[in-house]
Amino acid sequence: MIRELVYFLKHGPKVKRLQAEFDRVGFMKRLVVQADKDGYADLRTELVGDLTGDVLEVGTGTGATMPYYRESAVVTALEPDDEFRAEAENAARIASAQITVVPGTGESLPFEDESFDTVVTATVLCSVTSMSQTLADLKRVLRPGGQA
Repeated sequence: MIRELVYFLKHGPKVKRLQAEFDRVGFMKRLVVQADKDGYADLRTELVGDLTGDVLEVGTGTGATMPYYRESAVVTALEPDDEFRAEAENAARIASAQITVVPGTGESLPFEDESFDTVVTATVLCSVTSMSQTLADLKRVLRPGGQA
């Protein structure tokens, strides 16, 4: 608890200034750029860089993961927020993988059973309304032998 308070006191004012300076999408894009510089880009590469086949990414946000997919991946990127989805569509246009961005939530995936070879989530399970329902639906759309 003390660690979190110290962190907030140290970084809180800067974060508040950035939130006032940028809209939600701009703020998130700025955070992603900084996180990637701080090493998160390596984690994104490790998460999706070797994936092939039909991939579902749930909660794609602004599309920060999209540059890290290989050309051989066919990605369906799910995002419930209209503003973030619009930004993700921009990112999908310049990605090397074939990426389609669609609206939807993790709790009620708009896909047939066993539709995907791989299901990806990154920093999204903390924001869904029902983690158990989301995980059940992710399992439902994953093909037998697929990876999550």
